[in-house]
Amino acid sequence: MTTESGETYFANGSCQCKAYANGQPCKHRCAARILDLMEEETAGVAVSFAADVEASSRANLIAEIENIWSRVETTPLAVALMARFHANSLNFLDDDMLRRVRFAIAM
Repeated sequence: MTTESGETYFANGSCQCKAYANGQPCKHRCAARILDLMEEETAGVAVSFAADVEASSRANLIAEIENIWSRVETTPLAVALMARFHANSLNFLDDDMLRRVRFAIAM
């Protein structure tokens, strides 16, 4: 980590800063741990969301898309479907395409 003073610290279990050397809490190790936790959390969410979508039934995918659509898009769903797929209902899309739409509007 490079700090506001311009010094660089390698906070991987220990640190070279004065606070750590004096046995005090080290902000560099704290910041490194927060970044590690954020990366772990993000990776876990992505995996569980993908697994959830893959395991979702057709009816569930359609319900989720219909419920989320108006929160993420201003174009009515039927209009967007007609422009993209030449069909005005999610019922005309196959399961794989429904999963792709669900991923595209992930929320």
